[in-house]
Amino acid sequence: TVGGQVQEGDIVKVTLGGHHYETKVEAGNKWSVNVTGSDVLHADEATATVTTSYSSHNATASSDENYQVEINADVTIDSIGGDNVINNAESHTKVPVTGTVGGDVKAGDTVTVSVDGKEIGQATVESHNGKLTWTAEVDGSVLSSANKDSVTATVTTKDEADHSATATDNHDYQVDTEITAHITITSIATDDNITGPDSEHTQAIIGTVSGDVKAGDIVTVTLDGQQLGTAEVQADKSWRLSVDGKILLDAKADNVTASVAITDAAGNHASDTDTHNYTVDV
Repeated sequence: TVGGQVQEGDIVKVTLGGHHYETKVEAGNKWSVNVTGSDVLHADEATATVTTSYSSHNATASSDENYQVEINADVTIDSIGGDNVINNAESHTKVPVTGTVGGDVKAGDTVTVSVDGKEIGQATVESHNGKLTWTAEVDGSVLSSANKDSVTATVTTKDEADHSATATDNHDYQVDTEITAHITITSIATDDNITGPDSEHTQAIIGTVSGDVKAGDIVTVTLDGQQLGTAEVQADKSWRLSVDGKILLDAKADNVTASVAITDAAGNHASDTDTHNYTVDV
């Protein structure tokens, strides 16, 4: 607004970002002028000047208005390795850390990923169907050996006038790299001996498992390189397979092999094999 002797129709000159604009005082001593967003962005002060004439005298008044341009940044880590758990295989390869950005962050900006206060990777923001995403490939060995199982993502964005904004996000993960599997054949046909009469009946191959092998896991039993069958691990970690005694009697190699392979919830793998000899007495 204007006051004093200023009257409707007087010219108001506005200077912003080195550019000049003019407008006229309207009824009620109000005025407005449209300026470019670029000028607003590149300046931090606007100056308005008005000159009026009365009784053969000229009078000029001016006013300065300071302002600040603020931009915003936001970054989010969505996942580390897809499931936020680093398993043994991942600890020996590259692991993707993925996320999104928001606010005034734009495609082409850089996201920095750090662990234990040290930078371990960078990613460039990309636009996919209007969504701004990023993915940093980092060493799984660094994640598995970190003092604190947490990743920090940082992004700094700037506008064309060099105003800047920074955002960070922390995301925890777990390390699960240990898994073991053990299997033992405890007996074949009770006494590890196959006789003529034994060959006429079904015989049991019995064993146990330990480590991380659990009830419901499958044991595979082979003879002469051919699969005899499979057995399911029981709650007490025992397993049992019934086979034709004649197959045991006629085998080329008088030994049975049992194997078990497991995968845990973190994606770790383990396996074990045991070979057990028996005798044939006909």
